[in-house]
Amino acid sequence: MKLCLGTVQFGMRYGVQNAGQPNLEDCMRVSDYAVHNAGAI
Repeated sequence: MKLCLGTVQFGMRYGVQNAGQPNLEDCMRVSDYAVHNAGAI
């Protein structure tokens, strides 16, 4: 199985509810988590 992490809202105002963009620290945390846990799925 392959998964994809959508990150468009990391850099753009985007989405149905558009609750705002995450800050850089949160973006890095999400990206790091995805990279380090990709094999766990």
